[in-house]
Amino acid sequence: MRRSVLSVVTVLFVVLFLGNIAFGVVEKVRITKMEILKIDGVPQVRLELEVEGQDGVIFVQASTDYDKYTYFTEPVTLDLSVRQPFFVLRFTKSDFRRVHLLENINEEIPEFAEGKKVTVYVYEAKYTSPEGQPEDIKQDIAKYGYALRGVLAKGTKTIELARK
Repeated sequence: MRRSVLSVVTVLFVVLFLGNIAFGVVEKVRITKMEILKIDGVPQVRLELEVEGQDGVIFVQASTDYDKYTYFTEPVTLDLSVRQPFFVLRFTKSDFRRVHLLENINEEIPEFAEGKKVTVYVYEAKYTSPEGQPEDIKQDIAKYGYALRGVLAKGTKTIELARK
């Protein structure tokens, strides 16, 4: 009898503990608005995110092409423990870089090219240590210094620089 009570208590504890972990995650991310505009002559990408969930961390990164290369922003880390359901981010032209650590390349995009697309990804995980990781993550860390995985949201917008 004592053993069965202990088993029930243990099971309840595990269910409640794991239940709290399960509820403490990002459930859904939406890119609600994405604009590409020029403010005071400076091209910018402005985006609004809506996040559903309790706690967690997400990573936002934008990319665009110029010439034959793809330029990325550094991943922006958003900590969701502050219970903020909306975020507004801005990336300027100088935030977009072509980085290849193995070839010692780190250069800013020359310009936002009209007619090209800017793509924004929201990721659920960022890796910076290659230890114990699959080969594709190790390669990304060697090349960029990090690896992003688990797409939660994606948005694409064509570059048409309007004044604001």
